Amino acid sequence: GLDSAQVFKTLVGKGDKTGHVVFCIPVEAELDMKQAARVSHNKSVELIAVKDLLGLTGYLRGGCSPVGMKKVFPTYFDETMTNHDQVFVSAGLRGMQMKVDPKALASVVHAEFDHLTLDH
Repeated sequence: GLDSAQVFKTLVGKGDKTGHVVFCIPVEAELDMKQAARVSHNKSVELIAVKDLLGLTGYLRGGCSPVGMKKVFPTYFDETMTNHDQVFVSAGLRGMQMKVDPKALASVVHAEFDHLTLDH
């Protein structure tokens, strides 16, 4: 029952230069892999396999939160997040969301805002 423009999914990739990176993009959008590589200072980025997600982040698919991963990874939020005072991101379990101020969330996880999706 939430406005989909305010709901963001968390994706984890691996860059050829920087290693693992985290992206939060609108739930209905697709990550632009070239943009993902550019903003994360890589030549290429690939999403990690679902089977590797739990061991790397501590989260299962569908419940991956940008907060509280096993390690701190470079994190990037789609710039559309700043269009809202409050957004919803995974709270760590599939189907559980937390409502947060995107700028406060970015401050906590040291995220940068940039253009990340194909459908801009």
